[in-house]
Amino acid sequence: MAVVARLISEAHAVVAMSTATCLRGYDLSDRHRMHLWDAMILAAAEEAGAIVLYTEDMPGAVNVSTGKIEAVTYIKPFAIPPARTSSP
Repeated sequence: MAVVARLISEAHAVVAMSTATCLRGYDLSDRHRMHLWDAMILAAAEEAGAIVLYTEDMPGAVNVSTGKIEAVTYIKPFAIPPARTSSP
């Protein structure tokens, strides 16, 4: 387990929950009508400098596979994109 923890900490920024992160999460939740905990994840991602967040929990229709909230683009890896129609 220690090896896994070391590898994760070397590969990813771990952001401690601060008062500023919490306040940003509350703001994002209110402004974008998101669930609070999803907004907290987004606030922590912003603080860590992430530009892409892979998640299934961001707002949008089930078939929306990507979106952007503030500076972070989110990708729903398991969303089924809408069928494309071909022009005759």
